[in-house]
Amino acid sequence: MNHPLRTALAATLATALAACSSTAPVMPSAPPINITPAMHPAPPLMATPAPAAPVVTDFWGEMRASFQMDGCDSDDGVARWARTFTQRPDRFEEQLAAVLPVVEYAKESAQAHGVAGEFALLPWIESSFQPVKGKKGRPAGIWQIVPSTARSMGLPSRKGYDARLDTAASTDAVMKMLAGYHDELHDWRLVAMAFNAGEFNVRKAVDKYGVPPAQPAVPKMPMKAVTREHLTKLLAIACVVRQPERFRVRLPPVDAKRSLEKVTVSGTKTVGQVAELSSMPVDRVLALNPAHTSANAQANTTILMPSAAAEAYREAAASGRQPSPASIAAPVDDTEAQGKTSGKPRSVKVASGQTLSHVAHANKVTVKQLMAWNHLTSDKVKPGQVLRLSP
Repeated sequence: MNHPLRTALAATLATALAACSSTAPVMPSAPPINITPAMHPAPPLMATPAPAAPVVTDFWGEMRASFQMDGCDSDDGVARWARTFTQRPDRFEEQLAAVLPVVEYAKESAQAHGVAGEFALLPWIESSFQPVKGKKGRPAGIWQIVPSTARSMGLPSRKGYDARLDTAASTDAVMKMLAGYHDELHDWRLVAMAFNAGEFNVRKAVDKYGVPPAQPAVPKMPMKAVTREHLTKLLAIACVVRQPERFRVRLPPVDAKRSLEKVTVSGTKTVGQVAELSSMPVDRVLALNPAHTSANAQANTTILMPSAAAEAYREAAASGRQPSPASIAAPVDDTEAQGKTSGKPRSVKVASGQTLSHVAHANKVTVKQLMAWNHLTSDKVKPGQVLRLSP
């Protein structure tokens, strides 16, 4: 039987348990968190786009791809001459680096005229890429063009200007002529021979003896030995470009800042005024454009300049800026500055990129003579250095 007190306690406990199960305990609420901007998680960093890499062209690879004649082992004389050219690898590299902008220009001109790439190297055989100033009736320029041929090519000569010494004008005219030779002869080897011996003499030989076979690479045609050797030397310098490692040389890299462009000169301006508008030293403009005899000479309609200077000139011309009317004095190698005691300058200023060998070749003296006259203990020279050309 149930006790009344026990029954009351049980009822009270049951009521209390029911209340606990139906009502959740109330917890004190936490104050809201004030999130400041600094406390927000930082957005993911966007990767900064890398600057566009400069377009690097494989200049020497393109040069090799443009070759259209046989290579190093096509003739014993080719490899022999290639070894002669690179007998001093360091000197060869130095000389090639100095004239590389002109090689670039010649390659572009050859490509534009559809001429075999080997011919961009032809001035190495003719003049070592030095703009030799020929005496009256003699060859001149990097291509060694005689006056009669220059006239037939449309290369003018006037006071203060000889187009044979104009690197751009003469190169473009030569490439046009070589393309014409190939249209007639259909063989780049014969074109090289025609450049040396004259197209008429080569055509005459072909008419008499027929077109030479592909081999040997240097045709056994009854031509003068100097003409056959001329072709051999051209194939040899191309051989060095084909296989530089074979001759222990490294071909110099192309520097876009030194690459040359043709700039159109509007109106009548002196070379000095063109130099002023392009922010170039006048002696540098003259070194790149040796067809002009002095800073005061009237500039030709086109001038060769490095890319940066060409852009500066175009900007100056577009803005309408006019050069100062004052004449600019001629450089130290001008005969008037030295006194006309002879028919040639008594001293010369070394241009940027020139070696002692270049100076000697351009002035028809020897390196040993220059070293003796200038008391040099080595063949190293610096741009701007003045060298005596006589005892």
